[in-house]
Amino acid sequence: MEQVMEEKIITLTQSAINKFRTLAEKQGNKDNGLRIIIMPGGCAGLQYGFDLVKKGEKGDMEVDQNGFKVYVDKESVHLIKGMTIDYVETLNDIGFKM
Repeated sequence: MEQVMEEKIITLTQSAINKFRTLAEKQGNKDNGLRIIIMPGGCAGLQYGFDLVKKGEKGDMEVDQNGFKVYVDKESVHLIKGMTIDYVETLNDIGFKM
């Protein structure tokens, strides 16, 4: 029997998870998760946004990243499949990288 490995939908580095948790705590709810929003626009035809929410919206897929919840609309999963989100903070660069 052949075993098929499912490709991860999305990966958040520990640095990104830590930053999102810090931002959620500043909003007053350390239990918030990340909702990824994909909209038309931008140079590549799409814009990606983040929102910290208590739970996803109806129709969202939930992904657990080391105890941190990530939500994405099921119809948009194919647009982020295999993506990694990292947070960097150096002298020359600060922010989330996809």
